[in-house]
Amino acid sequence: DTKIFKSVGELNADQFSTQADDIFNKLKYPDETRLIKIKENLDETLQS
Repeated sequence: DTKIFKSVGELNADQFSTQADDIFNKLKYPDETRLIKIKENLDETLQS
């Protein structure tokens, strides 16, 4: 039984919003577009 979200104590707001975005994107975008978006998000995160 895998929880989508960790307990609130285990993650900060940024991680929570990223996780929420990923779930939202899964619903909103087809797979290929979503993978590109996630990669862009990762690139931005690594640069900042």
